[in-house]
Amino acid sequence: MTSSSPSSILSEALSVFSRSANLALTAAASEEATRANARIQEIRKERDDAIQKAYDAEMEIERWKSEVSDDHFTHWRMLNGVFR
Repeated sequence: MTSSSPSSILSEALSVFSRSANLALTAAASEEATRANARIQEIRKERDDAIQKAYDAEMEIERWKSEVSDDHFTHWRMLNGVFR
């Protein structure tokens, strides 16, 4: 049986610790990236929802304008005897 020198034992221990630390940092970075990507997706959905609501509001305004215009024109025709 061979006995290892204290310096080789220490060197091996430092190597194992270094590999473990690197794995832990990599895992933490990966987890953080996963959370960041999930947040980005959430923000994109909020943006898309806001864009859709703005578009819907514009369409509703145009519909109201059309109704007001049609009502105004109908009223004008009635006042001027043009209504059939």
